[in-house]
Amino acid sequence: MQKEAPLLLCCDVDPDRESFAAGGDIEKSQWSGLSKGIPRLLEEVTKLERAQGLEIHFNWFFRSDLQMEKTYGDAAWPYRAWEDVAKRIIDRNDELGWHPHLWRLHEDGRSWFQEIEDLDYMDSCLCKGFDAIPDEFRPKVVRTGWDFHNAFTMKRLSDLGIVADLSALPGISDKGALDMKTGKHIVVRDWAGAPDRPYFPSRTDPRKMAKDASQRLSVLEIPVSIFPLPSTMRLARGVRDRLRGAERRPPMSEPYITKSGLLFKAALEHHIAKRDAAEVPMVAEFHADELLRDRGGYSLRNVLENISLAKNLYEKAGMSPRFRRASDVAMELRKRMEE
Repeated sequence: MQKEAPLLLCCDVDPDRESFAAGGDIEKSQWSGLSKGIPRLLEEVTKLERAQGLEIHFNWFFRSDLQMEKTYGDAAWPYRAWEDVAKRIIDRNDELGWHPHLWRLHEDGRSWFQEIEDLDYMDSCLCKGFDAIPDEFRPKVVRTGWDFHNAFTMKRLSDLGIVADLSALPGISDKGALDMKTGKHIVVRDWAGAPDRPYFPSRTDPRKMAKDASQRLSVLEIPVSIFPLPSTMRLARGVRDRLRGAERRPPMSEPYITKSGLLFKAALEHHIAKRDAAEVPMVAEFHADELLRDRGGYSLRNVLENISLAKNLYEKAGMSPRFRRASDVAMELRKRMEE
């Protein structure tokens, strides 16, 4: 009998932007990835399930934070504005999670920036964001905006009763890009040295596994399945970064299921070869906006093709892939790790 191997497909459903102008992009955004992209994908996935005998579950992470409150008058506006989509997600037994961003309005009143220093603001952003979410949609799992965490934010999620966080990008550390409008760095994150498989984070450093129960947070960290880029793509990225004058990045990448089969195949093969794939979840990402494209570098079609690719590669390795809800996997992992 084949071993069942868990795969977690995680979608951040907000508009994918590296910057916002107050009164501009975020207010005017149609959130088309959420309103159009997700329903389209679910229709296509239903056909794929019937054709291939699969049961495919996704993990959808909705925004609720102070930027939403400032912009729309309700921190949990996406949960309420797209209640029909949220209910459809729950009805098909997918995971409805939380994707808080630490966006903060600059003192000029015109631009937003990533707050990474003011702990009081972070506390307010997370607590108000969580409390605003309707009880029927209350999340158990989180993916933070731009994968940012520090000891304070991870502890706050633990205190709020979050079962699992899926933000870690083991080996990836970005100082961020300087936003000329605000003078602040954005897309800041640091996961250097983090384990590449599930762990209970230390109270003092979310990148480290707690040594004992006294230092352990209750939230379980389930890292994204980072993989080394193929050599040709590694070279291309290096050339591009040099031309842009950008900081040199490690030759690693996040696995996007919306990307080409070549890249996703590399991510799957690395996971199967280097981790115990029957026990360690394969965690892949995508953004809802990417589902609006039928073809291209990021597209809905790539999702469907990559799901089929995963099925074939896992079966070839003697395993049966299961596309699962993060909270269910987390509870099983917690039980096994606490024994």
